[in-house]
Amino acid sequence: MGRLKIGIIGIGQRGRIWCRVLSKDWKEETEVVAVCDSYEDRVEKGIELVKERSGDIPKGYSDYRELL
Repeated sequence: MGRLKIGIIGIGQRGRIWCRVLSKDWKEETEVVAVCDSYEDRVEKGIELVKERSGDIPKGYSDYRELL
């Protein structure tokens, strides 16, 4: 079975924790494919966290409806 694809909505404190955990500790089971926040700097931070830890580059969104 393949990795579970995950999108994270909200890249505040908890969202950044999930970016770290899912893209490093659970890397074999999950793939963060998208991050979303209404603040562009948080979207960029989420993308960088995932990229640094897993090598994957998630898509970034500012509207959760586009992610869904």
